[in-house]
Parts: sequence; C-alpha cells; structure tokens
Amino acid sequence: AQGAVSARPKMEAAVQGEESCGAQKPAAAAAHLKARKKLDEHGRYLRYPGITTVCQVPPASIEAVLSGLPAAVRQLPGVGEWFAPLPAASYHVTVVDICTQYQRELGEEAWGSLLAHSCWAEASALFERAAFAPSLRLKEVNLTYTHAKLLLIVELEPAGPADREGLIAAMREILEPTIGEIKEPYVWHLTLAYGLPQLERHGPLAPEALEAGREAARRLVEEAFGGFEGGELPLEPARLCAFNDMTAFVPWNGIDPVRDLL
Repeated sequence: AQGAVSARPKMEAAVQGEESCGAQKPAAAAAHLKARKKLDEHGRYLRYPGITTVCQVPPASIEAVLSGLPAAVRQLPGVGEWFAPLPAASYHVTVVDICTQYQRELGEEAWGSLLAHSCWAEASALFERAAFAPSLRLKEVNLTYTHAKLLLIVELEPAGPADREGLIAAMREILEPTIGEIKEPYVWHLTLAYGLPQLERHGPLAPEALEAGREAARRLVEEAFGGFEGGELPLEPARLCAFNDMTAFVPWNGIDPVRDLL
C-alpha cells in the first residue's frame, strides 16, 4: 500500500543534493537564472524546463467539456485582458513538483547532467507501478491578485481515494539523495491561467473589476464541471513528466534524453 512505504532519513543538508547537481556557480549567474519568467510581455509562454509528476486530464474530457475555457478566460470581465490562459491540452493536476532548471539555478550542462542520473528511471517506474489517479472534485475557484501577480486556479478536493503521501515519500526516498529536498505538495489544483508580466508596471486593478472577474470565473468553472459525471474531474494515472514550458507535460521514462521528447 502507498501509505505503508516509509522514506529514508532525509539528507543531513539539502546543500549536499545541490552540490551533486553542480550547483556551485557565480552569484550573478545564479540570480540571472532564478529571475527567468514563465511568459513574456505578450502572454507567450517561454522556455522554463523542469521535471514534475502530474495526472493529465484525458484528451476526450478536454474536448467534450473543457476546450472552451481558454477563450472564455480571456473574456472574463475586468481581468480577462490581463490573463495568459494555458491551452486546454495542457490541463493537469500536479501530484508534487520536483524541480525546474532555473529555480535550481543550473546552466545547460549542469541541468543535462542532473537529468542523466539513474534515479529518474527508478522514479518513473515507481509511478508506473502505482497507477495513482486521485478522485477529485471542484472545491472553489481562486482568482488571486497582488499588484505584481495574477493567477486563476481551480482548487480541488477529494471525492474518494486521493492519498498521495505514501507515493511522495517513496519518490523522495529515490530522488532526494541526488537532487536535494523536494518541497511539500500544494493543495490539489488545476491551473487555468497566469497573469501577464506587465501587471508589474500597471496601476492596481480595481476591486470591483476583480470581484466581477471572480464571480464570472466561478460561474464558468462550475458550469464546466457540471459536465462531468458526479462533478468529478477525470484524470489519467500520475506519471513522471518533463516539460519545456507551461504548455505541455510529457511522460518521461527517466531514460530517454529529454530533448528528444520536447
């Protein structure tokens, strides 16, 4: 059982994992990498490579129920013009994020070396065996805003079996000795759109505009989820995935060169 799997004691210091990734680098270069953004001023998604574990929404469910959401997000009153909706084909629920190249502050050579490690094949096989597909339904729609950041997510809650702790513990046991600490998972969610970077240079959005956008987003998502049997979001089993940006998450066996997949 997933819950019965126990993780080895964590590394004495996450720094050891960072060093194994070739993480020692000039401070200026590290700051430059960490400052990279996920999308440009025009809402085009930029290269932002990483490895994660996700449950994809099946293409048939996207086509039947969710395909119209990106265009509808752009039309949200008060806020739609400030969003860069993700393509519906990318819709997924994250089990736990693992790492991204830029947040790890790794150059191309160091990133390639990290991905060549044998631990990834073991992690991929773990998820293949687990065939973990949580049972999740709509909890609430969150349109969050600070002056520099706008985000639209669908927060989900268990509608049945959805315990991921044992699976994550087993994955940490495999990966953390090589890559360092893996962060705690976020609440279950489906991301619909990120805010445009130029919000940083724009005056604050009006509270009434935000409220109108939130209410419209709530209605939009509730109507969409009403198209699913029992209101439960269909999900494929979780897989280890590689991504080059936020628009596509490709299952990875941990062996094939990632550059050949993306």
